[in-house]
Amino acid sequence: MVRGEQEIPGAEGWGYGPPRYRTVEQVRAAAEALAATPSAALTRDVSPTDLAKARICPAMRAASLVRTAAVGGVA
Repeated sequence: MVRGEQEIPGAEGWGYGPPRYRTVEQVRAAAEALAATPSAALTRDVSPTDLAKARICPAMRAASLVRTAAVGGVA
């Protein structure tokens, strides 16, 4: 969902391949699917510690989660 499907014509690579985009219809479909997905389903198999270690959460929140998990608490 994150990477676009169509390459931007004439655009040079940005260090991770050529920039890509999604059409308005593709973005709309993805937004509708995401909106219909319960938030609990997005993190069902991932712990707060996993998110912090992967640096997915904002740094301040991630640090808090790691400290809380380290002392056996609940975030």
